[in-house]
Amino acid sequence: MEPDIVDERRERIGRFLKLKGYDLPGFAPDVDRSEAGEIHMPYSATRTVLYSVIDRERRKVYHYDETEVDHIMIGRIEHDDLWAIEHITRIPRILRSGHIVFASEDKVVYHSRSKFRRPDDTYCTLRVIIKRDPVGRWYVETFYPKDVK
Repeated sequence: MEPDIVDERRERIGRFLKLKGYDLPGFAPDVDRSEAGEIHMPYSATRTVLYSVIDRERRKVYHYDETEVDHIMIGRIEHDDLWAIEHITRIPRILRSGHIVFASEDKVVYHSRSKFRRPDDTYCTLRVIIKRDPVGRWYVETFYPKDVK
């Protein structure tokens, strides 16, 4: 997807969030932006690097613009988890210091150490799933709230 189209979608999501009383997240702190704008093609899909972060197991994990907008943000809107969009900037922190709850050769699931209160006063952790592409690069596949049992 072309960067200007992704930027337009981000703007529309920002306007929608404002109407609902939420803010579009800013930039994630303490990340490596040296490769920002580079194009990767995991599974034949064009993805633009927003940033990378070294996770707690020393893997370099890429976060892609298209994934953030078209998968994570749209997914949270579809699941009525608008509040979680404001916490996207926590992804690097979760990758660096979160709990690993599942790990395989090509997939790792992290949970935040902190619990977050939803608008309905229930609590959840934030889940980040990373996967490895066929070339061997790790990337953020998804981010969403996970109910605390």
